[in-house]
Amino acid sequence: MPNGNPGFRRFLVFVLVISCRCPDETRSPNPAALEATVQDFRVKPADVKSLLIWQSQPLATVQKMLGATQTNVRPNAVYEKLTGVSELTYPQVFPGRFYFRGDDFVLLYIGDETYLSRLSPATIEGELGTEGIWHRSREGKTSGLYVFPAHGFAFSSDGETVGFVEIFPSMTIEEYRDSIYLDPGPFIK
Repeated sequence: MPNGNPGFRRFLVFVLVISCRCPDETRSPNPAALEATVQDFRVKPADVKSLLIWQSQPLATVQKMLGATQTNVRPNAVYEKLTGVSELTYPQVFPGRFYFRGDDFVLLYIGDETYLSRLSPATIEGELGTEGIWHRSREGKTSGLYVFPAHGFAFSSDGETVGFVEIFPSMTIEEYRDSIYLDPGPFIK
């Protein structure tokens, strides 16, 4: 009988000790650690670098970082020219909308001006330079969309405040125009 075998008992104790020491992805996260993570995401960004942490993160990683589930994912979503993508939102934790094709990151949109209030056009240009390529912004006639395709970053601004940002994988301006940007057309009074 295996239970009477001392070797089997040692093996069983060894397996139990090893399984307790190995990280288990199915365990629920430590509530204090999760709360600290949530607080980090709620801090208003003061620079572009803090937003680029999301760039190229796969869906599973973003879900884990936010503590989101499949109920936070909407399939067959649309954003500008992006179609057939999955949209991940969890506004209780983070004010952005993530877009994925399969598990691959495609774009992060953040349009919460309060969340973006510490960012300014001057701060962004200080980090990325002044080579942002101007496009019409859907935000309005007095705003421009400044695209830094090599950095995977775009922002809309009226010159003083940042209205929204887009984070995406590094690409050329032609790729951005072909795959993401949708010209809002001229604004008419």
